[in-house]
Amino acid sequence: MKTQNRDEKRYSMIGEIKRKSIHFLVLAIPIGYYFLPKVIVLPIIALITAGFLMFDIFRLLHINFWTWLQKYMGDIFREHEHFKLAGSSYIMVGATISVVVFNKYIAILVLSFTVLGDIAAALIGKRFGKHKIWNQKTIEGSLAFFIVSFIISLVVPGIPLYIKIIACLIATLVESLPSFIDDNLTIPLIAGGIAQLIWLGF
Repeated sequence: MKTQNRDEKRYSMIGEIKRKSIHFLVLAIPIGYYFLPKVIVLPIIALITAGFLMFDIFRLLHINFWTWLQKYMGDIFREHEHFKLAGSSYIMVGATISVVVFNKYIAILVLSFTVLGDIAAALIGKRFGKHKIWNQKTIEGSLAFFIVSFIISLVVPGIPLYIKIIACLIATLVESLPSFIDDNLTIPLIAGGIAQLIWLGF
């Protein structure tokens, strides 16, 4: 039984690493947005987002394709994603909305949290997490999310430090709490929305 549990944990970790490797590619969005203007970045992100959504919807509507895809990529998808949109679609939607709505540097900040903070939370939580918050969320994972997000925030220019800290705390809280909406969408929108409101003096 112990051997089986270790094997299940190992395969789960491998799947998470594969998943986060794909997730990591999304970091190209905040990096690209740092160097390029919105007028160039937004159409590209919108087009990619449309592609992700169409692929995801096709996957969900065509059971034969989904059955074939599971043979090669099944461990990348979480259980609830077998019947709903994948996290990759949500993060692309969140990225598109963030670029449209938020100040450039706030968008860069919260999208970086969503990518690197979430990767840290998932990998550290699965490997070292012992103190459960809920479901598979752990205190260790949430702490990793906050630390990585705070380090990232220090290299993002144009935002006061106190707003960066507040954004880190909000993003960590959103990531750690249960929600019916995928946190790849809620993290950038809630943390970015609050950060922007504070910056504007509301």
